[in-house]
Amino acid sequence: MQAFIMLCDSAQHDQGTGKMHMLGADWSLTDSVAPQMTVAVFLRVPWEEASTSHSFTLRLVDADEKPVMAPLDGGDSPVEYQGELGISMGADADDFIRMTDIHSSFAVNIMPLSLEAGKRYEWKLDIDEQEFASADFAIRCPC
Repeated sequence: MQAFIMLCDSAQHDQGTGKMHMLGADWSLTDSVAPQMTVAVFLRVPWEEASTSHSFTLRLVDADEKPVMAPLDGGDSPVEYQGELGISMGADADDFIRMTDIHSSFAVNIMPLSLEAGKRYEWKLDIDEQEFASADFAIRCPC
């Protein structure tokens, strides 16, 4: 399995076509200290792994690899999203269809976070507790 992450201003996964519709895609530098963003995740899954379920964690860390914390339910919690990945294409796929990996994607819309200017951050995608992809970004210092 391969995974790729792209940061964008907004994105939406189309369940009907499997396509990802993105606006302001592939940025790594922002002027806003509280950017609204979407983390778009793209997966390439071999047919042999199609029916296997995988757990994932998408987490935000700072330049020192420490979890970024955000207020949640009266306390601070790491900024992370967890879920299960399951891809099913059906057993009746012919040999022609199986000539390429299965492409799948999902989007996680992130509410504005209180992040510091002049700092670097990184989104990390772990699948089955192994890091598969990351995307870093920095916030310009208004100095």
